[in-house]
Amino acid sequence: MKYIIGFLLLLFLSACSLYKEPSMVTFNGIERGKIEDKKIDFKVKIVLSNPNFYALKIKPSIVDVMIDGTPMGKIYLNEKVKIRRKTEQEYAVPLSFKLEKGTLMSLMALGFRAQIEIQVKGPVKGGVLFLYKEFPFDYKKTIAPKELINLK
Repeated sequence: MKYIIGFLLLLFLSACSLYKEPSMVTFNGIERGKIEDKKIDFKVKIVLSNPNFYALKIKPSIVDVMIDGTPMGKIYLNEKVKIRRKTEQEYAVPLSFKLEKGTLMSLMALGFRAQIEIQVKGPVKGGVLFLYKEFPFDYKKTIAPKELINLK
């Protein structure tokens, strides 16, 4: 038993030292899905780079969405996403956006502005095998609200 624990500890320590964080290379757009009540399903097309010699999995996670610093709701990654090893590849990541109470009216008012700042922030869980770690995720982008309306 002590050999198994020693082996697992050695595996864990070596995996941590060899691990390199994946990164987002580019954002290639959004595909709208169904809209019901206060929930919007959609897919984000992003190019991710995994420099590791093993595949990584991003576990279901929840992040906050803010527009100009005002909380608008939460984005849910409802299923695991597997990032292939040693690749830079596009993924269509399925997400759900659940709106906060009263957000719909705020969104309509923001539609008349020239630009808005969107921030997506929160912990994202990822790893390999049984070794998972939470990574801080913080993405900000200033866009024209018209860009959100013209989604595919």
